[in-house]
Amino acid sequence: MWVLILSLVLLKSAAKVNLLIIDIGANDLTPFEGIPHLSHTVIGDAETAVRALVALAEEMERRKNLEISNPSEFGLLPRIVAVIDEFQSLITGIGDKQMLKLLIETISNLLRRGRHAKIFLVIAAHNPTTQNMKIDLGPIVARMSFRVRKRNYSETILGESGAEHLRSRGEMLLITDDLQHIQGAYISLSELKRVLQNVKLRSFPNPDGKVRKFEITEGDLQRIGSGIDDDLGNKPATTKRTIDEKLLARIVMWSLKDETISCNLVCDTFEVGWKRAKGFLEKLYRWEIAGELYEKRPRAILPVCIEDLSPNVIDFLEHHGYTLDNIQEAFESRERIQEDTEECVKDHSEDREEGDAE
Repeated sequence: MWVLILSLVLLKSAAKVNLLIIDIGANDLTPFEGIPHLSHTVIGDAETAVRALVALAEEMERRKNLEISNPSEFGLLPRIVAVIDEFQSLITGIGDKQMLKLLIETISNLLRRGRHAKIFLVIAAHNPTTQNMKIDLGPIVARMSFRVRKRNYSETILGESGAEHLRSRGEMLLITDDLQHIQGAYISLSELKRVLQNVKLRSFPNPDGKVRKFEITEGDLQRIGSGIDDDLGNKPATTKRTIDEKLLARIVMWSLKDETISCNLVCDTFEVGWKRAKGFLEKLYRWEIAGELYEKRPRAILPVCIEDLSPNVIDFLEHHGYTLDNIQEAFESRERIQEDTEECVKDHSEDREEGDAE
C-alpha cells in the first residue's frame, strides 16, 4: 500500500490528485499524515470514516451535477482517491447495524458511480471472503493479490484461483482486462519517511492559480454526524438524505430573505408535507436561524447579517453550491424588501392624511 500511495503523490500534485486515507487498527498509513494531497487527516476510527465517506458520496453527486451544468469547470477538478486499509476492521468497528448498512450502501454507491465523477476507491483486506467483505465486489475493475493462504481468498479478490501459489515477497497477481503476474517494489519505513518529508516540502503550483482541492472540514463531519444521528431510527436511503440536504440548503437561503418562517410557508413554497416541513424548521432552530415557536405564530428569522451565521452553516451552504456572495445577496434582498415595505406604508399613510385633509 505504501508504494501505491507513494507513486500517486510523487507523480501527481495536490492540484491533480487528492487523497482520503482511512486506516483502522493497524496505523500503517500514518506516515502519510501532513502531505499536501490529503483531503482530511488520516482517519483512524470507524465513526469518522463513515462520516467522511458520506461526505465523499455527496461530493460525487455535486460533481455529477457540475459535469452537466459546467463541463469546463468539471474538467479542472482533481481526481480523488479514497484508500481504505484493513477493510474488515472498519466493518467490525461499527456496532450499530443501521450505521453499518449506511456504510455498505455508501461504499457500494461510490464503487458503482464514483469513476464517472473522478472518484476512485482502493480497498485492502486480509483473508477476504464474500461474507466478511459485505459489499458487492462486482464494480471493482482492477484487483491485485499477494500470496494468500486459501484458494477461496484468491477467488474473492481476483475472481479466480492462483494467488495461493505465489511464493516470493512482493510477488502478486494483477487483473484488469487480463491476469498479469508482476513483482511489486519494496520500500522500508525509513526510506518512506525520507521521501515523504521531501513531498511535504515541495511546492505544487496550480497552473491557473485557482485551488480546487477537495477538503472535508470538521464542520462537514459534524453536520453529517448530526444527520446520521437524526436518521438512524428511520433506516434512510443515502439518496433521500442527499435530496433533503439540498432542499434544506434552499430553505435556509430562502429564509434569510425574510423576517419570519412557518411550516405552512415551507409546505406551500417547497411543496413538501407537514412532517418534513416541521423537521426542516427544527433543524433551522438548532442552527439558530429560526427562533422559538410562540403559540401558532411564525418563527422569527434570527440572523440579520452574514456574521450571525455559524461557520458550520456557512460550510453547509458552500458545500451545496452557495457562495458567500450568494449569502450576502440574500440578506441584502431582505433589506430591500423591508425598505420597499416601509416606503409603501409611508405612501399609504400620506395618501390617507391627504384624504382626511380634503
